[in-house]
Amino acid sequence: MLLGACRSASHNQRSSALPEWSLSPTATLRIGTEGDTTTEFLQIRGAVRMPSGNIVVADGGTQQLRVFTPDGHFVRSLSRRGGGPGELQSVARLQRVGDTLLSVDQVFMTPSVNVYTDAAGFSARITLRPDNAPLGLGALQRLASGALLVESQPFKAMTAVTPGNAWRDTVTLGVLHLSDTPHVSWLPPREGYSIHAYRDPALPGGGSSLLNTLSPKLVYGVAGDRIWIGDSGTGDIELVDSSGVTRSYVRLPVARRPFSKDALQRAEQRALAAADSPQRLSIRALYEEAPRPEQVPLFTSFVPGPDSEMWIILFNEDGGAPQAVIVCDSAGRAIARATIPAHTRLTDVGSRYVLGVETDELGVERVVQYALTR
Repeated sequence: MLLGACRSASHNQRSSALPEWSLSPTATLRIGTEGDTTTEFLQIRGAVRMPSGNIVVADGGTQQLRVFTPDGHFVRSLSRRGGGPGELQSVARLQRVGDTLLSVDQVFMTPSVNVYTDAAGFSARITLRPDNAPLGLGALQRLASGALLVESQPFKAMTAVTPGNAWRDTVTLGVLHLSDTPHVSWLPPREGYSIHAYRDPALPGGGSSLLNTLSPKLVYGVAGDRIWIGDSGTGDIELVDSSGVTRSYVRLPVARRPFSKDALQRAEQRALAAADSPQRLSIRALYEEAPRPEQVPLFTSFVPGPDSEMWIILFNEDGGAPQAVIVCDSAGRAIARATIPAHTRLTDVGSRYVLGVETDELGVERVVQYALTR
């Protein structure tokens, strides 16, 4: 196995030495208008741009896959809420593969992948019932081989929870090969989210609620024929192929740093200002009670780009600040850096554009597109 060229800062160039890829100063397209049922979104689960230039948005509140023209005009919905052909019950993810759309419907115990095109609409549903996943699984993303990255037991029961406790849960990923007898090749279990339990007086008997903390977590994604699996605490990223074999390890050219107290205070105050009363309890638990390591996690998410690139969103405790990105090629070599506007969640990257979901101070979501200069 190889150590990719995306190495630690002590062995390679710092991220600041990489070429800067820039986004246009303002969004070239913004979709989202309150009061209009075609452009008002409730819970955006994904947004992608098709080869035609059309943009498809998965709305988890309405279970619609809405198609918009390249200039943002609504065309039609490819789905609606329900259990029939092409209908969705709990849309969890949207992925573009060429001119095809894959929408994951995360129904308990029987998740499915629904196949659409923006021109012809629904074409097929694949219900995921592998013989070696009796407790259910979560479908995540499709590899170039056609196999699916899946997660075991996406619905986890937490027992014996004691307020004040903190721990990391366990995530088991696998590769599901679709055939007449679908079977999952399970990968070794890994530590997942860092979880904190806090007392919640709103629960019967003053029970406990759980939250994911600002501590390390497992981050994973698919680009081409590789699964990228990274621990944000160590910064180590493993590249695994569709047969489950590790092909290389990479590490980002980013220096470790401590948490910024000022940034944490800004983030907490911003969150409290936008929250209702029940939410304030969990916000205070996150920022004032939950334990944190001495150094920040290195990254928060992976977003695939063209030619099997992976865009790695770096951790920033200040939720109101722009987000730094390191771009790696298919072999794991750091090739560029970029900056994503504040309050924007990246969902799709092309050769000349990036697409994301922008959330304003009231929690209203809009789809935004920026021109990308490489």
